[in-house]
Amino acid sequence: MSISTLTGRVLIVGRDLVRNELRTLLPASSWDVAEASCLEQACFVQVNQPCDVLLVDGVLASNGSGESIAWLVATLKRPLVLVSESVAPSILLGVQQGAVWLPVSAAREHPQLLAATLGQAITRGEERRRAILDATRLREAYGRIDRLLGLLWEAAPGTGPARWYSQSHMLERLDEEVARLKRHGGTLSLVLGEVAPADGERLPPAKAHHLAAWVAQRLAEHKRRCDVAGRYGLDGFILVLPRAGSEEAQGACRRFGQLLTKHEQPELPALQARFGHASAPRDAATVQALLRHAEEKLSLARDAG
Repeated sequence: MSISTLTGRVLIVGRDLVRNELRTLLPASSWDVAEASCLEQACFVQVNQPCDVLLVDGVLASNGSGESIAWLVATLKRPLVLVSESVAPSILLGVQQGAVWLPVSAAREHPQLLAATLGQAITRGEERRRAILDATRLREAYGRIDRLLGLLWEAAPGTGPARWYSQSHMLERLDEEVARLKRHGGTLSLVLGEVAPADGERLPPAKAHHLAAWVAQRLAEHKRRCDVAGRYGLDGFILVLPRAGSEEAQGACRRFGQLLTKHEQPELPALQARFGHASAPRDAATVQALLRHAEEKLSLARDAG
């Protein structure tokens, strides 16, 4: 559909005479029209039954400084078309903030121009929303890249937070413990975990790095001397628990869950911790089987919230 024929739901905001005139200029068969007599009513309508574009009486929106137009753009987050005869400073400011201006005389003489302007505003609004979404995704991607670069910097065993090993080193240690278990018998448990904000929001890179360092320190302080802790994946951690059975692994999950969700760090939000554990020989004495069982249980914990 071209811009000139694009239609939708329009909210006309303005004085009574202006609203009536603008409504008659729009083809009733093409546009679904809602009305508001003031900016506060426009917000109420938009919250409860959102429109695709706002057609606003420029005189009503102007207050000399452009604050009303800026408020409309920031609050309603919808394409805005201002209709007025004169170009007041507030109208100019609104155009600079993304609004579209159309003279009243042009709308009267060429009603199709009014419809085309509304269609253009909708198209521009969609493009702007996509650009904002793309920018948000790009920032998140940059954040993940920064985290990966941090992991690479700290990849060597023994670097980074105290006793916080890389994933490759942890898998080597797990392989060694599985080999020891097969030679000498006994038990071995594995715990996979992750700590994240309780509200589900992703932390910015600096705070995510601070959280990882804090988690590493808490695990290092409260694990057994024989246990080994390190990174697993981008945001998770892994614990290898030699000579620990399933009950000990469950107890470790409960203990660390309490430790990692209670903190007095002003830089960190409320946290939630999720775990998945596996034990050998009951779960099978191979690295792949232990990881698979633990990841399955962690996924169940993640789904359960």
